[in-house]
Amino acid sequence: MLLLTTGCQSLHPFAQRTKSQIASARSWANGGLEAMQSGHLQRAEGFFTRAAEQHPTDFRNRANLARTYFRSGDVEKAIQEMDAAVALSGNDPLMVVELGQMYLSQGDLAKARQQAEQAMAAVHHFVPGYTLLGQVSSRAGQHDQALAYLQKAASLDPSDLSIPTELAKAYRANREPRKALAAIDHLLSLHPIDSQPEQAILAKADILVELDQHSTAIATLRQAMQGQQSTVAVATKLVNLQVDVGKLNQARETIVRAQGKFPDAQEVESIARELFELAPGGTLLR
Repeated sequence: MLLLTTGCQSLHPFAQRTKSQIASARSWANGGLEAMQSGHLQRAEGFFTRAAEQHPTDFRNRANLARTYFRSGDVEKAIQEMDAAVALSGNDPLMVVELGQMYLSQGDLAKARQQAEQAMAAVHHFVPGYTLLGQVSSRAGQHDQALAYLQKAASLDPSDLSIPTELAKAYRANREPRKALAAIDHLLSLHPIDSQPEQAILAKADILVELDQHSTAIATLRQAMQGQQSTVAVATKLVNLQVDVGKLNQARETIVRAQGKFPDAQEVESIARELFELAPGGTLLR
């Protein structure tokens, strides 16, 4: 009886300590999420590291640490942490695909494809798996196969807004710019005119240039500059296009507006210095 009582008394502090560690891990993780959302990646890395130390079996902390490394450009560490997170999660299909995306970013097409196939073996008609297979096939130059995978993904989940962007890339790679433009226009139609995604706007401008519709591309970017989706990337692309078609005065007006909107953007300042030194017919450095 004494041994049993002693055992229970020794377990109680352990249980309390474990609860305390889990609570501490949750607090660190919340701090990491806030830091990551605000772009403070180094702080986020520190928070998620502490969270993983406090609760090492929680795959979510390891996955968030991996995402922080990935956004910081340290893909090797990102893959290492995500691989551990996948194992702790019991091979969660979404995380398996996310690991595949990391391999894809390194150009390791074989491992990326392997991750996609593993996820799809676990979940029938798994849309993220089809999307990843489409991206891998596109990178491998298998454009018809890429389009087949991405079209399948789009048919299974029309609400996934990332798929039209990937479809547009695949159509462009397959030298079908009009179909690419239709995919992007569909994506843009799903958003209010004043809050359309930057990447879709930039992609549309590129496709329009490819179709030799420079004036429409410029009009698309100018409209974006007037709304909430005005970004440094949109402004600089607009300036470069205006220079390309010889509209230097318009380009200078655009860069001045961009300086007002993005006073801390070094890229804008660099282009502004160069732009006001251009002679007629000059070109901007990309």
